[in-house]
Amino acid sequence: KDMRAIPILFCFDIHYASYAAVATFSAYANSTSDLKFYWVTTHNVSDLAERLKSKLEMRGIDITLVFIDVSKTIGSWREQYHLTSAAYLRLLAHEHINEEKLVYLDCDTLTLTDLRALYDTDLSNHDFAGVQSIAPPPKAVCVDAYINSGVLLMNLAALRKIDFFEKISRLYEKYEQQITWLDQDLINKFAEENKLLLEPTWNCEIFSTRTNGSSFLQM
Repeated sequence: KDMRAIPILFCFDIHYASYAAVATFSAYANSTSDLKFYWVTTHNVSDLAERLKSKLEMRGIDITLVFIDVSKTIGSWREQYHLTSAAYLRLLAHEHINEEKLVYLDCDTLTLTDLRALYDTDLSNHDFAGVQSIAPPPKAVCVDAYINSGVLLMNLAALRKIDFFEKISRLYEKYEQQITWLDQDLINKFAEENKLLLEPTWNCEIFSTRTNGSSFLQM
């Protein structure tokens, strides 16, 4: 069985850099498998990202920083609610990270268990795997199950073969006025009828207004 380090991806801008560091440490602290982290971020975060990276590396955590100029790639794509253009960075991961597949985690994700079983999920016939969202999907985005993209298994090798970013750019142009959750909607539309659904335990959505201690005991 392949026991190489599991690649984990976080994408963020200056507003989420510190959260990414906490999320990185939670994955490292609760894993029995070796992990290697990729931080994909924007140029204006370079100093802060380098400082956070150095502090975590002192604990033995392997982090590779990737800087992307969003003005030259994403351009003026929509921002909405708490979502900035950095939310689109994972749509470029296949072009900047030389891995066959990886686990993507949102910066507000706390990892409570080892990720080997998730990473070893057979993704050969799918581009994305995720947990079906407990919230209703935005109207007119996709006709099949709508996944929450806070935890994703991404088939980078497959995405490289199909010019993924070009295809997702065309979807953005077509559905710009209909998307609510930006890149999450685009991923769901792109993977329509071809997404692999994961067990719900891989992505438990916690809402502060309706969560208590017993919610965590059920995970």
